[in-house]
Amino acid sequence: MEILVAHRVRSRLQQWIDDAALNYSSAAEGTGVDIGTIKRYAKNQFDRVDCASWQAICTYFKKPLGDLFYEEV
Repeated sequence: MEILVAHRVRSRLQQWIDDAALNYSSAAEGTGVDIGTIKRYAKNQFDRVDCASWQAICTYFKKPLGDLFYEEV
């Protein structure tokens, strides 16, 4: 019997927040993204991605979208 391993898309938002010495509230204020959304994305507790939110986050942190996501095996 073959076992399938689920791949998960993860974000580096928590790392970006930590590197910038921010908290969730200041990240939300700076990006214009709801604090609840920031927390879910930072803690990888999301099942879909809102393009406007991710664009605002990447613009705020001056990072390309390709740097934000990685695949966890």
